[in-house]
Amino acid sequence: MKSFTLSIFSEKLFFSKILFPVIDGVVNLIWLFHPDQRKLRKAIKKCINEKVDPAKALKSFLEQVQDVPYYQKIIEQNAIDINSSDIYAEMAKFPVLKREEIIANYDQIVNKEYKGATHKIGSSGTTATSLVFPCPLERHTKLSAIWWRNRISLGIKFGSWMIWFGGNVVIPIEQNHGPYYKVNLFLKRVMFSAFHLTSDTVSEYHSTLKKMPIKWIHGHAHNIVLLSTLITENHLEKLEHIKFITTGADSLFDWQRKLIQEAFPNAIIRQIYGLTEGVASICEDINGELIVDEDFAYTEFLPLDENNPELCRIVGTGFNNPAFPMIRYETGDLATVKTDEKGNKHIIQIDGRTVDSIKLPNGRRISSTSMTNFEYTQQVKEVQFYQEDLYNIYVRIVKRPGYDEEEEKKVIASIRERLPQDVQIHLEYVDKIERTKNGKIRYIISNVK
Repeated sequence: MKSFTLSIFSEKLFFSKILFPVIDGVVNLIWLFHPDQRKLRKAIKKCINEKVDPAKALKSFLEQVQDVPYYQKIIEQNAIDINSSDIYAEMAKFPVLKREEIIANYDQIVNKEYKGATHKIGSSGTTATSLVFPCPLERHTKLSAIWWRNRISLGIKFGSWMIWFGGNVVIPIEQNHGPYYKVNLFLKRVMFSAFHLTSDTVSEYHSTLKKMPIKWIHGHAHNIVLLSTLITENHLEKLEHIKFITTGADSLFDWQRKLIQEAFPNAIIRQIYGLTEGVASICEDINGELIVDEDFAYTEFLPLDENNPELCRIVGTGFNNPAFPMIRYETGDLATVKTDEKGNKHIIQIDGRTVDSIKLPNGRRISSTSMTNFEYTQQVKEVQFYQEDLYNIYVRIVKRPGYDEEEEKKVIASIRERLPQDVQIHLEYVDKIERTKNGKIRYIISNVK
């Protein structure tokens, strides 16, 4: 079902206390009998009730793909025993798989013996090199069920309407008037354009959000931070009716949570980590703990370097794409992981891309979380670090109202705490930070390898 735009009159009528429940009831009735929704409800119930042994799930997946030419060769060369009682020890014998290797060996990784229905999906990663690969239709249902399991545990009812602030183009870029959203009735989604959100338009966004009897916002973290910041800066009323905010696509930092909470004081704010390749899923639970979805993928955290063992690369093996298996795939993302006295690992933060780190002269690396998670960012609207070489860091800052010389001193002091004295800090004040083609901010750009 295509999305549609509402006029000012129809918007008021559509979201009225009388008509909106009727519309919602009609869509619920359609969902009740629609095969895709019935399949999703069944998958959610299975995810919630079924206890999966991660080791058995991993072994089962390896048994399905052991004859794929690329992996068959690796298994033979490294004497990997997928029937071993310690499957994790055998997994360590597989080399870590990078995107470039997948592209170079694409035909050898395609599972020609897989007979199920597939469709092509793609991922661009951090480079201009895209990766398009076959994927079973069922994988989307499985991942949706995993994420709905998390949402339900937070208190979001299945079938709730969603206010969406993602990265897609919702309305024409050249459009210079509202409404700045479209409604997808079947998906129960009101999709706002993040590309039109500015100080000049935020009051219209705010007015529209106030009218909507919808309690849940989902989207890219930086889009929701931008909305929150503009609401606060323009002294607009806090949106207390919003009860849930979930984010994906990019990392959610503590300083961003504070900005979001300022505009949405009653919202539970949680993040989900996933990627197109489908080799990992990590959801933040009601207690604020980041939990690996072990029934979806085998996820490893490998230290980036020996000088900072807590900063880890995320490497994953998804269980749900035997058509194009990716075993020990290097996601390109980082996480801060700490180990307790019992040996249990705890994910402290999803830190972003592996390229988004600063390398110090002593070889140590600092993640984007460590560089951006400061108290001073309450007065900094946006920030980006550009590392020209080992000894020079340029800090690009978009100021918020109230940023003055005292705030600048705090900025420098906070950064200096994290960098050695032989690294020079250069502040640059800009009107905005350039976005990637997906509309995201790269918090760290480094020329240092």
